[in-house]
Amino acid sequence: MSTIYSNDDYAHQRLRNCVVMRNNKPFYIESVHRDGKVYGTPLNGTPHHDCKFNEVVFSFEEGFTLQTVPMGFMNTRTETRYLSRVPQRRWRQGLVSDSIQGGMMNVKAFFSKSFCDMVNGDYPSVESCISKVASGETRGRAFSRKFAVLHERGSSTSFQLIYKRTRVGTIRVDGSYELESKYMYLEKRLRKAMKC
Repeated sequence: MSTIYSNDDYAHQRLRNCVVMRNNKPFYIESVHRDGKVYGTPLNGTPHHDCKFNEVVFSFEEGFTLQTVPMGFMNTRTETRYLSRVPQRRWRQGLVSDSIQGGMMNVKAFFSKSFCDMVNGDYPSVESCISKVASGETRGRAFSRKFAVLHERGSSTSFQLIYKRTRVGTIRVDGSYELESKYMYLEKRLRKAMKC
């Protein structure tokens, strides 16, 4: 632990129950013990109650970084939510549940496949999103960190096109879209997101 923090108590305060990145993948740190041992587990969609918290060497040489955990739209079974960090200074180093805005999050949510897919940037195709929303299987589905398709009341052929938390246009069942004039600057980003 001494390679990053001056003492183990300080490390425990800064890192316990936090998500950090290790080798570009999310990693949950459960605790830091007084003897300097760090216990945690990679986040890969395994439910919290099934995880084994193993001792790990927490150092930059072992692939840990304190870079910001990537956030954006998180697809759940029935909806999509746009998650972002709360813009405030905190004494905690990694991502913790109360530093997220955009939906109720608890520690167990970090272990969900939905959260892991968001952090890793794993999103379905825009065609798949339109299909799921059109069939009523879900109210909304994101196809990138920043763009999502939401159900439009009274229509079964066109849907809301959302950028972050803002409605920016419509998208039709065939994948054609129309951006509102004040959001035309997003067209290049949208095309790139639709190709991924």
